[in-house]
Amino acid sequence: MDSSELLKRYAEGKRDFSWVDLQKTSLGGAILGRIRLSRAKLSGAILTGADLTQAFLLKAELVEANLQGADLAEANLQKADLTGANLQKANLVGVNLSKAVLAGVNLMGANLSDADLTGADLTGAVLEFANLMGAKLNGANLTGATLEGANLAETERYDADFTEATMPDGKVYADWAIENPEPDKPSEPEEPDEPHEYRYLIPKPRDITPDPEPLFPNKAGLTGEKFRRALPWKALLPLGIGYLCFGQQLAVCDASVWAWLLAASGAIAWYYDKVLTWLAPLAGVFAVMFSAPISLSIFLVVPIGLSAVATIFNCIFSGRGAYDSLKFSIWLWGSLLFLGAFLNGALAFPLVIAFICVTFGVQVWAGMGYLGFNKVQTVRVMASVAGMGLVLGGFIGLVF
Repeated sequence: MDSSELLKRYAEGKRDFSWVDLQKTSLGGAILGRIRLSRAKLSGAILTGADLTQAFLLKAELVEANLQGADLAEANLQKADLTGANLQKANLVGVNLSKAVLAGVNLMGANLSDADLTGADLTGAVLEFANLMGAKLNGANLTGATLEGANLAETERYDADFTEATMPDGKVYADWAIENPEPDKPSEPEEPDEPHEYRYLIPKPRDITPDPEPLFPNKAGLTGEKFRRALPWKALLPLGIGYLCFGQQLAVCDASVWAWLLAASGAIAWYYDKVLTWLAPLAGVFAVMFSAPISLSIFLVVPIGLSAVATIFNCIFSGRGAYDSLKFSIWLWGSLLFLGAFLNGALAFPLVIAFICVTFGVQVWAGMGYLGFNKVQTVRVMASVAGMGLVLGGFIGLVF
């Protein structure tokens, strides 16, 4: 995508351009308020005078970008990389730059009032005549920074490192701090202890905070040549190899149709809930083990009993919820299945290879979303790769 296409889509109402690559492009003076550019590659881009108010630039790459005079009021640049960027006279009122990399950045005359720079790396930054009134510099690294003429009124600077920094009056930090002492760090209120008899019976609340970024921002998907170019073949290769191994083992075990369907279903289980991504390798292992000529007691009775005990223990004593405990017990069950597999040397090695490959390969669906594929396209691609792997593996198992 180039800058003209981005501006066209923005004018049409699109706001999410996460992961876009716009390195060294020119967007000077562009009006892009509330745009989402998380993890976008904007190194060397020209954004002079651009309107990026309330923009979402989480972990964006802005190395040596030119943002002189840009308006970034209340923008989110958390963990962004702005090494060597030019932010001279930029409007950064209320901006979130916590844990951002600002080494060697030019912030001369910039307005950083009420900005959050907690934990930011400002090594060697130029902050001459910058307005930092009310800004948070807690834990920030300002080693060698230049702050001559800067306004540091009402700033918070707990645990900040001002080694070799030049302060507003031209003095080193140690001398300047004598005349401008930092107030005592406020103590955090202590949480009251829970009654002993209830401490381990109350499960921890689940995190229901929505994801900051949609996994499939491009609802329309990709077509034609763009679809073929964007396919992540290298990332899909482990998935194909894993299902090839599963298919070979299913053929050797003379598995039923249901076992083949069980193995294949793991590749698309994430479509219904992303938590089910981890089910893919286990579904293949279950399919093979249920088809293998091994006593049921080896991989059913003992693992299920141990899993039940683990679930109860997690719920009552570790504070985990029932849902997380169930996931843990299924993982334990799946791991114990390998004990049965090793009783049959012909199954052990291919199952381990298949388990590892599918575990890594099935996670490609999240990356495909950011590459521009929609959810349906991603399901079809992964189902095709898994299906071809099973068919080819089955052929190899029957022939050899």
